[in-house]
Amino acid sequence: MQVLKITKKIAKQGLSKVEALNASTALPIVLTITFLLLPSLLVSSCTPPDSSIGKLSGTQGLRFEFLSLPKKLYYDSSIPLVVRVSNLGGFDVTKLLLWLDFNLQYFEFDEAGNILGVVQNIDLRGRTHYYKGSKTVLGLGTLTPIKDAFSEKFKTINTELTLTACYPYKTVLEQEVCVGNPATDCEDQHFTFTSQAAPVAVTSLEARPSIHFFRGNPNAPYYSLDLVITVKNVGEGFPTAFQDLINPKDIIGPLPAEGFTDQDFFQACTNQSQSVYIEAYLSTQKLLCEPSVVKLFDGEGVVKCYLPHAMSISQTYQAPLVVVLAYTYTQRVSKQLTLYNPVT
Repeated sequence: MQVLKITKKIAKQGLSKVEALNASTALPIVLTITFLLLPSLLVSSCTPPDSSIGKLSGTQGLRFEFLSLPKKLYYDSSIPLVVRVSNLGGFDVTKLLLWLDFNLQYFEFDEAGNILGVVQNIDLRGRTHYYKGSKTVLGLGTLTPIKDAFSEKFKTINTELTLTACYPYKTVLEQEVCVGNPATDCEDQHFTFTSQAAPVAVTSLEARPSIHFFRGNPNAPYYSLDLVITVKNVGEGFPTAFQDLINPKDIIGPLPAEGFTDQDFFQACTNQSQSVYIEAYLSTQKLLCEPSVVKLFDGEGVVKCYLPHAMSISQTYQAPLVVVLAYTYTQRVSKQLTLYNPVT
């Protein structure tokens, strides 16, 4: 397994200086779960259904909490660092990368379990309508104040401890849209959403059906569909586009696609591009999305998707649309520390 280690130089120079050492190819993760698309439901008219029924909501993926930190810290005692990780979103997490940032002037750190700066295999199941999502507790190590750095006359010293975490995540939106004649049954449809149980959300979807005639023959209509999709970062961190998370055989499956390696994941985590990768499917037909990597400006981006070929259909119908966003998500949690001098 590839080993990616953090060094003291990393802690001094910041998180952007992370170095990958002793890198080797990791074993691929093979996905075995199969996703079956629901068949289209033919109807005589296209009244948009309630898009909120049966859907998960929420704007968080993983949540990180420091545990066991006492209210008062004394410079002559060590501090055990323990973090609880909870999956509050709807996607299973299998990999995790952590960094720790603290003031080297005041502390020494004794790492436990080779966790920091190393890609960890983890099993954190996302929540469903019947399951609240899984949790785990990680012991990071021990933080010990450097006694020589403190004056005997000081009363208190304030400093900050920051944990940075990166993990792969997906956003999945499922919505039925109308496909058919825009002049009679299928008008332009506009849907708005707040969240999809993930830190990045599809907040707006415009579906614009259109009609074409083969060689101008009014008896040979062909129908198409154009989409305008708005994507927004609704979490407390930032996403980086990661195409390898999507398996063409299982677009909303819980595990990364075959060939997903620790090195790929590590590189994505250190690339702060503020973007997401998008794919969209109408029934079993993959749509063309331009661009496929959506860059976010002020946390928001817009992409257009459309059918690559017009369809010849006999009647108007509702078609299941699935939009998938894939990314790594990086977020930070900080804790203010106050060190007390027990003598003064």
